[in-house]
Amino acid sequence: MGRQSRQKRDRRDQRDTPPWTTFTQADSVRSQIRSPAEIAEYLEAHMVFVNSRYHVHVSKEASLLTPAGYVVVLSIRNNDRSVRRDWRDFQRIKNELLGPDWEAVELYPAEERLVDTANQFYLFCVPPPYRFPFGFRDRLVAEGGGGGAVQRDWGDARPPDCLTPEDIQRLVQEKKDDQL
Repeated sequence: MGRQSRQKRDRRDQRDTPPWTTFTQADSVRSQIRSPAEIAEYLEAHMVFVNSRYHVHVSKEASLLTPAGYVVVLSIRNNDRSVRRDWRDFQRIKNELLGPDWEAVELYPAEERLVDTANQFYLFCVPPPYRFPFGFRDRLVAEGGGGGAVQRDWGDARPPDCLTPEDIQRLVQEKKDDQL
């Protein structure tokens, strides 16, 4: 797909996406839970949040232990139940519901552990100060692409440290100059 085709698709997708709204907590008690004790136990570990785009089940999984302690699972689905997914939206969901210092991964498991029953996506999250022993060390966010890359604009959610394509080109040139 050519660059202009991708940009046209991105603009169309942005037009079809409702504006982002604040998450609100929804009723999270499942109908099969009957007793007050079962309800209390369920609510202690499960919450449901919704906004204009997503429905998110937040589950504290004490049985999934890591060096950070427990794991929180964000089970995310689009309100239209489509397969559409947006990395920036998932990052924003994690930040808004848990905090910007939490780390999360999306796992592509061995086939024997595969769960694929709905257009639902899962982020496995660990609390700070834990950091996964993989991933990037430093932050780098940009818009507009550059050097052949394509990246859409941030719009209203543009971070203050967001780089332009010109900034990226300057960084690349500085790296090249440092290696000489």
